[in-house]
Amino acid sequence: MTAWFCKGRFDLITVAQAIHWFNFDEFYDEVCRVGRTGGLLAVIGYSMISINDKADPILEALYEEAFGTYFNENRQYLDQYYRTIPFPFEEIQTPNLEYTVSWSIDELEGYFNSWSAIQKMKSDQGYNPVPKTMNKLKSKLPETQKLEVSFPIFMRLGRLSTSR
Repeated sequence: MTAWFCKGRFDLITVAQAIHWFNFDEFYDEVCRVGRTGGLLAVIGYSMISINDKADPILEALYEEAFGTYFNENRQYLDQYYRTIPFPFEEIQTPNLEYTVSWSIDELEGYFNSWSAIQKMKSDQGYNPVPKTMNKLKSKLPETQKLEVSFPIFMRLGRLSTSR
């Protein structure tokens, strides 16, 4: 690895739900090029949603079916809350966070259909597991009820130094 000297202008650089797709060395080169010494890099992500004890096993099965087939290598970083990405900065501890939304069953279905792995399954296999999953969920959850859907949020925060 080469030494980086942070000499840029930015006090804070963020990347959300994407670093697992990047070439780490190239990205960190750019962070240090544009970030100032003493600035911060915030790497943010979210994990699999949670609804309740009845629904969560169904959600986990869909997640595993979709992402276990596609994007498994990159997905591991998210599943491990980015703890295993290379992170050559002075780390600052961050709290565990959670974001909760109130969704209808149709909004939940729209979210699942937005997953890149679901789109890849539809394209490659001509198969979408979401309708089957939604039928299972509907048998466990009242359709008229708004669902409290929680997203675990995680972050790694690092201070940029004169070299790394």
